[in-house]
Amino acid sequence: IKSPYGEQASTLMAVRSSGGSPGLLSSPYQDYQEFYISQEGPDIAIADLPPMPPRTSKFYWEPLISVVVILLLIFDCVGIPMASTNRTSDPLLPEVVIPAVWIASAIAVGCTLWLIFGPTGEIQRRPDTCYPIPDVVRMKLLQGGMQLMTSNIPGMNGYTYCTRCYVWRPHESHHCSTCQRCCTRFDHHCSFFGRCITGHNMPCFFLVLVMGVVGIAAQAVTFW
Repeated sequence: IKSPYGEQASTLMAVRSSGGSPGLLSSPYQDYQEFYISQEGPDIAIADLPPMPPRTSKFYWEPLISVVVILLLIFDCVGIPMASTNRTSDPLLPEVVIPAVWIASAIAVGCTLWLIFGPTGEIQRRPDTCYPIPDVVRMKLLQGGMQLMTSNIPGMNGYTYCTRCYVWRPHESHHCSTCQRCCTRFDHHCSFFGRCITGHNMPCFFLVLVMGVVGIAAQAVTFW
């Protein structure tokens, strides 16, 4: 497996004959020395790993802004058509537009709550995600020098070991600098909702956008 650090550096992992866990890791650090991953089992318990990085303040206040903005938009998109029903005899408004905006509003609220409180694919610390701990990480943890390591460790089949979360993560995963967690199937961090948009919540993200278009269309029909 070629390493992204250059042609001279390669990442090779020998799979254990029993259980299929990684055994030998050749990592492109320092003089491209090889680090052996112990097969006797972990010598650092998950509970003894450093705490997860603290989330930034944006993780908490960005969702509040999105909730306020969406509620104001719902009030506008629903209130204006309802207020206009008394000034028009067109049956399109009460029979089609108003039910449509109420349904769109309910969907938007549900999707917003899912985006804020639902799963984003964060990789949790478990034995199958934390182990085996690469020896370079184990040595630095025992020596108290992990603050000097800023690069992740490449592994097999596109996996990398995050030196901030201390977990193995698959391809297309990313450590979010705002949420301070590694997420699988990562697309981007949305500053409006304050959450990572991943393959796990992408449908809700697009549904909110579509419901916004429905609200704009309802406004256009009301004033037309």
